[in-house]
Amino acid sequence: MSGNRLAGGLTSVELNGQRFDKGEGLTYSLIVVYAGPSFIGIGEGKTLVLVIDGLRLEVAGSGSGKNQATLSVGVIEEKAYYHDIDPDLIRMLAYATEVEVEIIGTRKTLNRHFKEKNFTNFREFYELHVKRGAGS
Repeated sequence: MSGNRLAGGLTSVELNGQRFDKGEGLTYSLIVVYAGPSFIGIGEGKTLVLVIDGLRLEVAGSGSGKNQATLSVGVIEEKAYYHDIDPDLIRMLAYATEVEVEIIGTRKTLNRHFKEKNFTNFREFYELHVKRGAGS
């Protein structure tokens, strides 16, 4: 999944899902893609906070240190990867009624929320890539 832009701010923030086949089984990742005027410095550890229908979950990742780029004058892109995501978390994101997203950076913390398009994208991802599992 790509291009799953979240609502709630002037800068672009996406939360995308990805499936990997490691040979011995499937694994899932969440990817935060931030674009704006300056880096926010997403560090290692529990830097992605999801509040799903009132349940707060802190997700650990590898940070964005190796995934920062200048796209053009005044516009940068920063990506942070959160690997080995439990399939139940993806199901929760897909079928929730409310999701708040907090991305914790060393320079700034961003707060966003899901809109209907985000739920639809996660439902499609879940139905096609998680629920069906290896048979898809």
